Amino acid sequence: MYEILLSNHAKIMDTGPGGKELIAGDRQAGYFGDLTGTEFTSGNNLASLIGLTVGTALNTDTDWLKFMYKGRILYVPKKPLRVDLSWSDLHQKGAVFGTAVVTIKERQYRVRLMKGSGVDPYRGVNGGSDDPFTIGSEYNDLMYRVCSIDPPSQSLPNFVSFTPTDLGMYSSGGVQLCQDRSEPSGGVVPGILCRGNGATDMATSHSPAESYSAGRGWRPVLEVA
Repeated sequence: MYEILLSNHAKIMDTGPGGKELIAGDRQAGYFGDLTGTEFTSGNNLASLIGLTVGTALNTDTDWLKFMYKGRILYVPKKPLRVDLSWSDLHQKGAVFGTAVVTIKERQYRVRLMKGSGVDPYRGVNGGSDDPFTIGSEYNDLMYRVCSIDPPSQSLPNFVSFTPTDLGMYSSGGVQLCQDRSEPSGGVVPGILCRGNGATDMATSHSPAESYSAGRGWRPVLEVA
């Protein structure tokens, strides 16, 4: 159990691998910096820990971004770890809502997907750019603030400014599978929400829960349990 954060930039003990001091932001949305896969874990090792064999591995040794969000410590891979797998595949492994718990270097983490909408189910426009329904979502609060793209709704300064290429948004898997259900307007069949469509606007897109695509990727959240 990590200690309570005393101030925005106070040191926090036992938060897991990586920085112990917030370098930007605060307890509600803060950034500790990044760390290597060697310091934390690899994509292949994480997939093995949850028994995930579906899909194609990529960026398995990518760095990890370490955040504090609403009082919780989160790790997010800098680039997507896998493609050609579906939301349903991850759900079967408990890796959508955090049912799966893994042990990495003697600490436990819940494995889940990031929340991409401010409301669940998402009810905005399929393919919408910087959709108002996404304001207040985990994706907006964290990913907007580490990317050099600054969408109009972003009201707070960046923690750091990685390029979309740095974050794997222009390559295979750049469209990120999210936790949220999706019931977008315009007569689209309900499914699940993805973020990052088109990369340049970090937009929303809709996908059937069982759909496979090399464009959609697994960028999990590991939350300190």
